[in-house]
Amino acid sequence: MESDGSAIVWGMAHTVQELKKLTKNGIIGIYRSFEITEIIGSQQGNEPVNFLTLAVAEPAVSPTGEVPEAHFLNQSRLKLSSTGWKFGIARYRIPLQTLVDAVNHFSLTGEWKPGSDPLQVGTLKAVPSQFVPADAFDEDPWNRVLKNNFWEGSHVLELFDTTKQHVQFLLDDSRLLTSLAQLINPHAPIAVDGLSDRLGNVLIQLPVTAISSTVRGSREGHQSFTVGWHPQVSPRPVRFTSEIYGDGIVQAYDSAMITTGSLTLNLHSHGGGARTHVWDDENRVLLGATSVTNFITSIALSMHGVGSGSRLHAREFKLPHENGDMELQSVLLRSEERPQIIGSTPRKEREPWQHERIFKKSLVALDARKEFVQYGPVAGRGRTDALDDIRWLMVQHGAQGVWLWDPYLQADDVLRTLFFCPHDGAELRALTAGEEPRRNNNNDGERANQVAPTTRWEERQRSLLETAKGDCRGLRLEFRISKGHAGSPFHDRFIIFPSKYGPAIAWSLGTSINSLGKQHHILQKAFNGQLIADTFGKIWENLDAPKYVIWKTP
Repeated sequence: MESDGSAIVWGMAHTVQELKKLTKNGIIGIYRSFEITEIIGSQQGNEPVNFLTLAVAEPAVSPTGEVPEAHFLNQSRLKLSSTGWKFGIARYRIPLQTLVDAVNHFSLTGEWKPGSDPLQVGTLKAVPSQFVPADAFDEDPWNRVLKNNFWEGSHVLELFDTTKQHVQFLLDDSRLLTSLAQLINPHAPIAVDGLSDRLGNVLIQLPVTAISSTVRGSREGHQSFTVGWHPQVSPRPVRFTSEIYGDGIVQAYDSAMITTGSLTLNLHSHGGGARTHVWDDENRVLLGATSVTNFITSIALSMHGVGSGSRLHAREFKLPHENGDMELQSVLLRSEERPQIIGSTPRKEREPWQHERIFKKSLVALDARKEFVQYGPVAGRGRTDALDDIRWLMVQHGAQGVWLWDPYLQADDVLRTLFFCPHDGAELRALTAGEEPRRNNNNDGERANQVAPTTRWEERQRSLLETAKGDCRGLRLEFRISKGHAGSPFHDRFIIFPSKYGPAIAWSLGTSINSLGKQHHILQKAFNGQLIADTFGKIWENLDAPKYVIWKTP
């Protein structure tokens, strides 16, 4: 109920009005019912609580009569360990008007009851309607919650839980939120951890199905659109607009009306890069929108092969154990070829100058791509996990090279990391300041004696690498030390991946290699990998003399 005294720019009455408008036959689609999916939590002795409700407008006919009992997708309650909360995922179908009545009923009474039984909710406020496009190059977190938002996009109306009083414990502990998402996922594709700010909300999804459009790029850099209509919807004029916005300016824009058939918008941008909107002037409603759309104008083909039998290419080396034993390791190598470009690459007169000034943020899943990962006892990820993730990054990004930058780096660390790079002939660099870790009762290899490296220390590193190096197949590695006037003191720890075909990328390790996973630290992708690579490169060049080389492959 909205009674806090503040000015209301959008209220429950607006939501009801918009809901009635959008569900009218032919405006954005043909709908006859709402499929309701509820994530319900309960604790012993308390009323069930809404953790998320998703109502999706669909053409399916709803059962007549009373609202059906909810069907639970999980056969047994989902228990969230250490909390006392149990969860169920309910699903049922109701007529269009029933949902309208439920919103009106809540507005008047504060009781949320779209189904046969009421649910406890937080302080729900109506918020302005929004439009969620289908995914393009980047994934929108909304589309991990909405149902099948693949085509023109969906209007979304929300009753927003502004206090989160029932769900706050999940927001306070991300581990619980992740655990709940893992419990839900086998039963319903709703990634609550990826849209945590919507916990406790009621989401009303209205997919656009009245119209269908396709887009193609042209040699001249224009966009050609083809429009079709649902068989039960009478065609009407709509406006297509396309805009390329970047670097703080509108770089291209065009707009035109169409009812059926095709039209071309002139953008003069080979490869795309535009956002598009489809607007219905008559009904003042959005019938489609896209995020930035790019076109494939060329394909880079590269090959890597793995031999068999007598031609098997593998690197063999040894890893030392604390008891002095050496364990044989084998890494299968990949042979990377320079990509062959098929097709034409877009002309970009502003490049590379614009790219050097503007650095893009990655919007991909952080954990899956190791862009933000926590380690240590609290995070539940130890040393083995951390080393595995470093090796995974080398597989994914190390075809051109891997540069390891760590003031405490030792031969044992190099063996456990760079020796596992599978890319045949990749340029591997290791840079240390020769600061020797001081072991203590906490097994903290991070703290070190701040003394200059000795010749004896360098000899120990060289000796270990010579003993453990194995056949060095496909290994192109150099280990240097920063010291004296040529060296530059450094503290940060990075793993850097140079590239011939774009900017370098880098990760901050959060700790030294020798203490990965032992205490809490964070592996995270750096904002500007190229600047880090440039800085590393300058230091490396200053150390281009035999006296700075600890070891290099023969």
